Amino acid sequence: MNFKNIAISGDTGTGKTTLAKKLAKKLGWQHLSTGEYFRKWHGEHGIPLEKTGEIPEEVDKEIDFGYQTKMQDEEHIIFESRLSGWLSKNFPFVFRIICITDFEVAMERVSKRDRISIEEAKEKSQERSKALQEKFENLYGVKNFLDPEYFNLVVDTTNMDPLETLEFVLDALPPEAP
Repeated sequence: MNFKNIAISGDTGTGKTTLAKKLAKKLGWQHLSTGEYFRKWHGEHGIPLEKTGEIPEEVDKEIDFGYQTKMQDEEHIIFESRLSGWLSKNFPFVFRIICITDFEVAMERVSKRDRISIEEAKEKSQERSKALQEKFENLYGVKNFLDPEYFNLVVDTTNMDPLETLEFVLDALPPEAP
């Protein structure tokens, strides 16, 4: 079976966005990120990211079901979002990757990326993760959307830089994958 798409999930600071961008570039595939869309939406509506529970349900569902349709109907796309692995769990033609990392390492990355203190990174990240967990449980009844059981590959990025992570994933892709 050939995989026609790849889904990459992970929590804040795990390297999922960096991996998705690098993998898309390496494979010559399109990269779609719900995170980018939602950051833009939050900015346009003046709602901080950690208040993600304030996004209307219909906006979430429209985006999520749009992603599922694209996963089924199109190919050569890297889908990157916290929920992409769960959304594609019943699609054998989607190779699902989850990025994990040590929490302290993740918060150091977020602190550096967002130019905030580690304490602020922890506070915002935990608040946002809690809001997303509650939202996805209310919307879809899923208690742990990042459960490794939904994924074909678990990548621990704790001790890997972005290039090492990319090489690890490229080596781990099944031979029938592009």
